Amino acid sequence: KKTHDPPMSLPFHPLAPRAYRDPEHFEREQEVLFAPHWGAVAHVSQLSEPGCYVATDLHGTPVVIVRGADGNLRGLSNVCRHRSYPIMRGAGKAERFVCPYHAWSYDLDGKLLRAPYMDGTPGFDPTACVLPEVRIEVWQGFVFANLDPGAEPLGPQLRGLEEVIRPYAIAELQVVGQHELPQPWNWKVMAENFAEGYHHSTQHVESIPDFPTQTSVCLEPDDGPYWIYDNHGRPGSTGQRLLGIGVFPHTLFAVSENNGRRSVVWLHLRQLGPTEHQLVISALADERIAGSPERSQRFTDGLLTFHREDQALCRETQRGLASAYAGLPNLCRSQERVIERFHGWICAEFDKAA
Repeated sequence: KKTHDPPMSLPFHPLAPRAYRDPEHFEREQEVLFAPHWGAVAHVSQLSEPGCYVATDLHGTPVVIVRGADGNLRGLSNVCRHRSYPIMRGAGKAERFVCPYHAWSYDLDGKLLRAPYMDGTPGFDPTACVLPEVRIEVWQGFVFANLDPGAEPLGPQLRGLEEVIRPYAIAELQVVGQHELPQPWNWKVMAENFAEGYHHSTQHVESIPDFPTQTSVCLEPDDGPYWIYDNHGRPGSTGQRLLGIGVFPHTLFAVSENNGRRSVVWLHLRQLGPTEHQLVISALADERIAGSPERSQRFTDGLLTFHREDQALCRETQRGLASAYAGLPNLCRSQERVIERFHGWICAEFDKAA
């Protein structure tokens, strides 16, 4: 059975407020939206040498992406085979993975190397204690992972998107900074806020003045599980462009160019519950910024300015969605068509799984 059918001209089925707060709806999302689909978990610039790893979360499942001694990238479960403790944290470089709980250690390909004091334990087979592999695929420099071994390959689903962003060579950029923030609201509130430029001219007048609402256009690709809004900058400007990109269900990128400077903001959403998630914001830039710690710091700090503005918006939206008076959204066709597609895609996935 295919795990994804492209959202071809999906009808608009607006999501009710309960979809942003109901525990049963969230549990169904875990099964229908997250588990079968791809999500970005790392960038190749973080995995440049053997031993480099990124420990992260995919739909609530701890995973680790590593470049092995053979130079190949692998995705592995990041859960110790002893008593299920998450083994690695953050990103770095290691010769082996050592669980901090009881010091069980694993090779970079997931094979168990050492299990202290387990000699003579009846029935213990160290060769069976291997970290399970997680399917991964590199697309435009980002490492995507999928918990479903039978999922369709990601690349063919994103051919149209690849054509749009190929000129920006984002695979050549480097991660120059990351921030992790608690988000006490539903993940869809965050995704929808990111999906439109409608609020730029009311909420981001000073933080991103180069990309006002009136120059935002919702593109409508119908060839895969992604959306795009396109902003060509202030009227009359040249050399400016901002692409807001979402790969369903919740991989979010902002690809920008400003007078020859390319950058990407990547939002990685870690779902914690129906009304909370953890957000990792990663900033990617070219060598002019990546090669200077001072420039890298200024660049990543600047990103937080407008995201703090978005935090206030999302927090209050979640509060409004809890109101007895909250109803179905009345979306702006010219500026929020992406959200229409997002809702339609979610409803279509639920229908397929029914």
